[in-house]
Amino acid sequence: MSAGRDPDERRRPRTAAYLLGVGRADRAAPRRAVPPIPGAGPLRVVTAAGLAAVLCDVEVAALAGLSDPDPDAFELLADVARAHDAILAALAAEGPVLPLRLGTLLPDDAAVTAVLAANTVELTDELDRVAGHHEWAVTVHRIDTPAAATAEVPEAGPVSGRAYLEARLAQLGARAHRRDARARLADELHAALATTAVDADRVSTRPLEDVAPPLLHGVYLVTDDALPRFDEAVEALRADHPEAVIDVSGPWPPYHFTTVDLGSGADPGADG
Repeated sequence: MSAGRDPDERRRPRTAAYLLGVGRADRAAPRRAVPPIPGAGPLRVVTAAGLAAVLCDVEVAALAGLSDPDPDAFELLADVARAHDAILAALAAEGPVLPLRLGTLLPDDAAVTAVLAANTVELTDELDRVAGHHEWAVTVHRIDTPAAATAEVPEAGPVSGRAYLEARLAQLGARAHRRDARARLADELHAALATTAVDADRVSTRPLEDVAPPLLHGVYLVTDDALPRFDEAVEALRADHPEAVIDVSGPWPPYHFTTVDLGSGADPGADG
């Protein structure tokens, strides 16, 4: 029997629209096969005001774990994130798209239509700005800068306090020298790549345990016409720094170069 159910629970929608990206009115769902969002139906498009939102219908309960700090929800979060990125990458390969953040939910198609209509100018301007551009990511690992000569700190045997202090200061100075040299090198690498892009940024990364952080993790908004110059810059860096591992990924939608936010990213019935 349903008589004893929480009234708020009865009002909460069972399904919602999960938005992935916004393009122009002729925007279509990806033509190539992409992984589904867990608990969601097939991709489809809702159009309004000359714009199109690519979305899928999702069981709200299936994505409840996205806002749950329980570690058991991490696997769901990873699955949703992988599918979300794969779909947006496929969309970006077929035309300009504004990526929306993970878990962007609206109650239904009427809400999607209203949001597109209310944000027409902003969305259209953003699409015009990124049309013919893609984001590329570059990560640089394993560059060992020359270390300054340093004295070893004695570990055993009689030693004067002055000798220990001098050795320790030299050791700290060498460490600071290496850190400063790496920072200067990262600046130089980033600047060399940024000259080929219309916009660029350096992204902080959280390394895995026992894994050193990369020297550089940069993202670059590159016009399609300038892509050969960007590729040449990457190859030049590889030639100049054979000791480095330089990884390039893309093309991606302009994740780091747009500021579109069309939904709460939470249960769309939570406030209803």
